[in-house]
Amino acid sequence: MRIYVISSIQIIKEMKKILTFLFAIQIMSFAMAQGCLPEGITFHTQAQINSFALNYPGCNTIIGNVLISDDGSDNITNLDSLAVLNDVKGDLIISENYDLIDISGLHNLRYVGGDFSIMFNYQISGLQGLIGIDSIGGNLFIETCNVIPDLEGLNNLSRIGGNLSIIWNSNLTSLNGLGNLKYIGGGLTLETNILLTDISSLTGLTSLNGDLFIFGNNSLPSLTGLISITSIEGNFMIGFNESLTNLSGLDSLFYVSGEFEIDDNYSLISLAGLGAITNIGAGLVINNNNSLTSLTALDSLKSAGGLLGISGNSFLSSLAGLDHIHAGSITGLLISNNGSLSTCEVKSVCDYLASTNATVDISNNSAGCNSRQEVEEACHPLSTELMEDSRFSIYPSPASTFITIETSSILDNNKLLILDLTGQEVYCQQIDRSRMLININQLPVGMYLVKVIGNTTVQIGNFIKE
Repeated sequence: MRIYVISSIQIIKEMKKILTFLFAIQIMSFAMAQGCLPEGITFHTQAQINSFALNYPGCNTIIGNVLISDDGSDNITNLDSLAVLNDVKGDLIISENYDLIDISGLHNLRYVGGDFSIMFNYQISGLQGLIGIDSIGGNLFIETCNVIPDLEGLNNLSRIGGNLSIIWNSNLTSLNGLGNLKYIGGGLTLETNILLTDISSLTGLTSLNGDLFIFGNNSLPSLTGLISITSIEGNFMIGFNESLTNLSGLDSLFYVSGEFEIDDNYSLISLAGLGAITNIGAGLVINNNNSLTSLTALDSLKSAGGLLGISGNSFLSSLAGLDHIHAGSITGLLISNNGSLSTCEVKSVCDYLASTNATVDISNNSAGCNSRQEVEEACHPLSTELMEDSRFSIYPSPASTFITIETSSILDNNKLLILDLTGQEVYCQQIDRSRMLININQLPVGMYLVKVIGNTTVQIGNFIKE
């Protein structure tokens, strides 16, 4: 029998080796927990996905971008071997995987720091594999996933740092799954989801820091899910939504910083739902809504912030509802091709037409609103007969300090009145001579009516104060 004698010094050396090895493993594990693959990784085949955990042991936080895109050589059908992932700090793009059916392998993923794109994956039946995600730092794109019926699987998502874009998903009927979403750092786009009927899951959103773009959702009957949104820091565009009859659901919206555009919604009858809006920052455009009959829901609107354009709305007969827009907030006026529109003499339009630098195109509407001249004439509230033999003249117009009024005759009890366009009397004087010089220096800028009242006649004219 051999007896091996190991000195205490040898034992200490061996223990040091073991401890050093364990410490190295601990350091490596800690480093992996902090992140791996700062240069990112691309998966083009199922074999690359299957070998990920073996090739990168302990890698559960990828620092760089991740691209999953089938190159056709070894079709990607599942992501099961990516179950080790907890976080992707860069972009995560799952795109053009035509045989990918199951993404449940991502069920442990909690966070994507950059953009998260799920695009052109025609066979994915649902997003249940994303149930762990609670936050996305960049944009979320869900585009052309033609089988998914809803967004169940995103139920824990509460925050998107950028835009939310849901586009061309031909079987999508609802946004169920977004009920926990409270914040979007950018805008919201719902485009050409032709079977989408329900957006009620968006009620947690109170504002948008980008555009609201709802376009080509032919089955969408209402905007009910937007009921909590009060402001939009971008453009507003509602277009080509063939089933919308009104805009109920936007009842809390009071401010849009950009352009406000409602185009080509062929069943839209009224703008009910916009009763709270008071300020638009970059223009109001309402075009080609062939069933629209009323603008009265815009009665609270005070500022248009740019172009006021009303065109191609075949059944719209009146601009009532635009009365309270401040003329100074209008930079151009386009009223055209509204075949039934005959009443355009609302106060905002009349005041704007009275300004010296008005940019105006009024054409191809119904009688009474078929030209600038017709509208300006309709802006004068003529209620009594004008006598052909009792004309008077006012000049100059526009004028800034004085106007001259000449009458053809002086009769007892003739009186001169000047009124603003609300009918408020701003000047009154007996006529005692055929030519009178009137100081208008204190009057605000705008159009004014002049009445010369006799015993049996009332003559009416107007001038512009600049």
